[in-house]
Amino acid sequence: MVFQIIVWTLAIYGLIEIIINIFNSIALVNKNIKDMYILIAVKNQEDTIEGIIRSIVFKNIYNKNEGLFNNIIIADMGSTDQTLNILKRLTKEYSFLKIIDCKDSHELLNIVIRKD
Repeated sequence: MVFQIIVWTLAIYGLIEIIINIFNSIALVNKNIKDMYILIAVKNQEDTIEGIIRSIVFKNIYNKNEGLFNNIIIADMGSTDQTLNILKRLTKEYSFLKIIDCKDSHELLNIVIRKD
């Protein structure tokens, strides 16, 4: 009897989770995605930044909505290593990547509030 109660509880919980996921998927498709941004702050990450950015780009390009985010902003927080050069190379490959210097917050505001 206790085992059946546990199984039914888990089954109902699973059904609720499936319904919530379906609802969230439908709601996300109806949103205005072009106004959404990913902002990544980096500093002295030359050993890992290319892998991280390529992973984000890959997940963004090859997701089920085919390019969910077309605005990815990378804020350099004053790197003293090769991080900025690596990011500049990546922005040449992916047009939706933008690099800003975090010291210039006006540049970030101009990117976010620009009118297309």
